[in-house]
Amino acid sequence: MSWIKNNPWKAALLGLFVALVAVRMALPSIILGKMNETLADYSPVYRMHVADFDMSLLRMSYTLQGLGASFFVDAYWPTCWSTAPSCS
Repeated sequence: MSWIKNNPWKAALLGLFVALVAVRMALPSIILGKMNETLADYSPVYRMHVADFDMSLLRMSYTLQGLGASFFVDAYWPTCWSTAPSCS
């Protein structure tokens, strides 16, 4: 480790590189969690969920895989309409 003593800038650059790689590895998981949290609470009528999120920083693109939605009709509209024969 004599190169650290001779040139502390190399050690600083190595530390910065390691930190950037760690952030890059954690970023898709963080974004996926926030995205699922936002999509789950976006509407009282439906809930959405993304199974996988991939991102490419070089191409500046992302891919969503396993996008699913479940609808809750009873949460917004009543089940018994006033013109339905079963309503009394």
